[in-house]
Amino acid sequence: MALSNADLLVAQTALTGDVQRQVEQAKRESAEKQRALDELDRKLEVIEQQKAAIRELSTPILQVGDDVLALPLIGNVDVDRSEDVMEKLLTEVTARRASFVIIDVTGVLMVDTSTASYLQRMVRATELLGASCLLTGIRPAVAQALVSVGAEMSELTTLRTLREGLAECSRRQQRRR
Repeated sequence: MALSNADLLVAQTALTGDVQRQVEQAKRESAEKQRALDELDRKLEVIEQQKAAIRELSTPILQVGDDVLALPLIGNVDVDRSEDVMEKLLTEVTARRASFVIIDVTGVLMVDTSTASYLQRMVRATELLGASCLLTGIRPAVAQALVSVGAEMSELTTLRTLREGLAECSRRQQRRR
């Protein structure tokens, strides 16, 4: 059975129409997917901004005396956060010409090897800038964890509370005068 030219033309026109409809459908689907990707990118950007704001707010560096800064650490201290905190602290020590930094770990949930190492590096870096560090808020579980991971804190002044840390800074300031 042979098809006539007219039949072939009708079939070709139908196929061309089908292909065009499929191409248009694919374009619409592609545009929808691109809009969805753009929306996801915008949402991801908002999430990153919120994470940055949370990091900034979760680690305030407070001026609690003429040349005394307090750094209350709260929650988990992971690698990314520890790097951000260290950079921020060292910048503030320099900018405010701090003589003392009280690192309060009352709100730290867990101390592991990396957290202990981070605390040691932060203390050393701060002292290289000329500020003395005091560590406050060490709970029994944190003390045990520091000892179990072999953290060397013997040269660091440790006190139970932030209040005791402030009093110690005041005593040291009095001795300087």
